Amino acid sequence: MPETNDPFENFDQGMHVDALPPAEIRRRGDKLRRRNTALATVGGVAAALVFIGTPVALLSGTGGDERPAPPIATQTTSPDDATWRTEIPAEFPLRDGFPTANGDGTATDVVIVSAGDGTPLTSYSPLCGVDWPALEPRQRATIGYTGESEDYSERALLLYADADRAEGLLDTLRENVQSCPDQPTDDGEGVIETRLVDFDLGTERSVVVAQEVVGDDGLRSQLLVTQVAQTGNAVYLEQSYGAAGGPDVIDYETSRLRDLSARPLASMCVFAADPCRLEDTSVSDSPSSDAGTESSSSIPADFPLAVGFGPASEEVQLKGPAADIKGVSALALCGTNVLPLTSQDRLVATESGPEYVQVRELTTFAGPAEAVSAVEAIRNAVGDCPEMPGDVPANDRIFIELEAETGYDSVTFGFHYREGTGGSVIQVTRVGSAVLVTDHSGEFTAGTLQAGADDATGENGPVVNAMCLWTEAGC
Repeated sequence: MPETNDPFENFDQGMHVDALPPAEIRRRGDKLRRRNTALATVGGVAAALVFIGTPVALLSGTGGDERPAPPIATQTTSPDDATWRTEIPAEFPLRDGFPTANGDGTATDVVIVSAGDGTPLTSYSPLCGVDWPALEPRQRATIGYTGESEDYSERALLLYADADRAEGLLDTLRENVQSCPDQPTDDGEGVIETRLVDFDLGTERSVVVAQEVVGDDGLRSQLLVTQVAQTGNAVYLEQSYGAAGGPDVIDYETSRLRDLSARPLASMCVFAADPCRLEDTSVSDSPSSDAGTESSSSIPADFPLAVGFGPASEEVQLKGPAADIKGVSALALCGTNVLPLTSQDRLVATESGPEYVQVRELTTFAGPAEAVSAVEAIRNAVGDCPEMPGDVPANDRIFIELEAETGYDSVTFGFHYREGTGGSVIQVTRVGSAVLVTDHSGEFTAGTLQAGADDATGENGPVVNAMCLWTEAGC
């Protein structure tokens, strides 16, 4: 059943950042490091985020810097200490692109804690059986989100005395992950796989790690992604957990996290040796003026994705259309990850009520060839996967290809459980270089899935017709 109520929407307006190009940030960081001569070696330096109820222990690593990790050094006394910020600016946009509310509706808030006030700044956990040495930052700001489907995410900004301490954190993370073998799960029926992801976050240095469970049947799940970025004496961490896994989901989730954290990542330049300026200005939310043609992957802000939804009431909840809310749930068919799609742009709208959820996710690609390939991959995976085992036989999912005349390149399928009610109808329709994926979940049975497909085809019609924006002829 699709996960719901993941409110990546209604974000606070941030501030304008005169961000330096990544190459310039790195150049200035290298220049500063060459000036630092009074160094003393310390043991290991690392920090790990720990989440209550985390099914897989993690911390992250990857980065564009492939050189061997050097010994972690710290500056004991130096005239350059005065150049580093000693406090996190109150206006730093840590919450920009982050949910304003948890799945239960409670607000998410930024908490700033300074060293020495008796409150632990971080929790430390072993990674693959290795205990991480602890180095507390001078100051830490955090914000966390918990959804209703065991999904969660958290951000943290750690401020250290100097750049060497911050760099040491990333070096130790990378080194520990590289030496971390695959670990068996507690039940012995799978393997916890941890690896670095080649993904640059655009700061002076960055490390990204993906950790997931690989079952005996090859199915990948319980993906935990951690992104760590360093500029100057500050380290930015973001971590997200979700049920699905696999290469496509890793690509999607790492890109999604980077896109949502674009402003705080750009704002890291305020902690550089030669800092940029952080100005308190509002962000324009005017709709995009780009025309949606085959040569443009942008989705107009006023695209009618939610046509036919609602009206909202005490029992019916509407979300979107917006780019930053949760779309169609990740789906792996017999080990092949087919959803979500990795695309150029996306827009999501949802409607939920008693015993049902409808999700529409519009994605665009660089060109029609990429869109054709995405739909064909889903079609092939559906044909090769008639059923998937559940945690108990009654929860086995039975997949059925359904009939639908959309008038376009499309595939429609659904699943029901071996026993009882419950299932989904999923329709994937391509028009030009755009693909619409819809998921209607509810109390389906084997005998009602086709009727659900007929309803989905009719309801999706107005949206599909508007997708002519991404054809060669246009609308």
